[in-house]
Amino acid sequence: MQKTNTKPFDFILFITVIILLSIGIIMVLSASSPQSLSEWRKQLLLFKKTGNICSHRNYSNDSSIKNRL
Repeated sequence: MQKTNTKPFDFILFITVIILLSIGIIMVLSASSPQSLSEWRKQLLLFKKTGNICSHRNYSNDSSIKNRL
């Protein structure tokens, strides 16, 4: 039989990354929520627009995110 050299899954690194991503999303929400609420009366609108733009970004176009909002 051949012995395979598989590395064990680094669970601590995985949990650390998930925690940091969660904190980052909460920080973005807490920063964009008051502005969105005061301008459009919808608390999550700016966050949803930014997320939609970032996930469907067309790299052949040179327009910035600010111009798309």
